[in-house]
Amino acid sequence: MLSLLPRLAEVCAPFHVWGLTSLAHLWLLAADDWRSPWLVCITAMPEGYRIQYRTVDANAPWPEATVEGVASDEATACRLVLSAMIHSGGWNAALSDSRNPR
Repeated sequence: MLSLLPRLAEVCAPFHVWGLTSLAHLWLLAADDWRSPWLVCITAMPEGYRIQYRTVDANAPWPEATVEGVASDEATACRLVLSAMIHSGGWNAALSDSRNPR
């Protein structure tokens, strides 16, 4: 996970992002409040990273539905995180239109 952090900091630079951590997880929040819901979760795995995000309520097939993807390297993980941030509805897509991997 540590090798991902410098690149992830670059990807998140245009946004206000807060994080909560544990041994293998990094949860991204759109508010500076530990009680706010996590919107994106990054999990370190032996073969790479698992990226999850919560869907926007209006688009969710059920309450608190998530979308998940797996990345084998840091560059791919950062692209997935950026996409997850935009699609979770927690951050403004206009800030990253030029870098949005949609």
